[in-house]
Amino acid sequence: MFWADEFAETIIKSGKYKPYHVDDMKTPSGKIHVGALRGVVVHDLIHQTLLTKGVKSVYTYVFNDMDPMDAFPHYLPEKFKQYMGWPLYKIPSPEPGFKSLAACYAMEFEKIFNGLGIKPKIIWSHEEYGAGKFDATIKTVLDKVALIRKLYHDISGYDKP
Repeated sequence: MFWADEFAETIIKSGKYKPYHVDDMKTPSGKIHVGALRGVVVHDLIHQTLLTKGVKSVYTYVFNDMDPMDAFPHYLPEKFKQYMGWPLYKIPSPEPGFKSLAACYAMEFEKIFNGLGIKPKIIWSHEEYGAGKFDATIKTVLDKVALIRKLYHDISGYDKP
């Protein structure tokens, strides 16, 4: 039996997680390395295996374009340094024809995996934030910040602000 068959069977036998939802994500902060295709391919194999077993499965791919630019890619022009700390979806594209820096690199990567026949539903994180989909979770985190800091310290051994 192929590993994906075993994995799908484990999911199905658990009776949980219905409807089945396979998800992967990437922060498009620069040119996306070919090694990132591994996650796309593995998740697609799981999704396709669930479908061949006759169950419903949805495969989504999130581009985390709400993340800030926290490192400066060496291939970007110096003028982009002014955008350090900005959400990736608000930074202008270095190439014409794209809404943002994030869209430029995300869509280049999407074109590659689409070319392999992998076509998950694409989700842009800034749209999810804008629609309020994370509001309740953010409130929970803010309400439990002391506990989260303690857990972070206990697990990692150092403090975060």
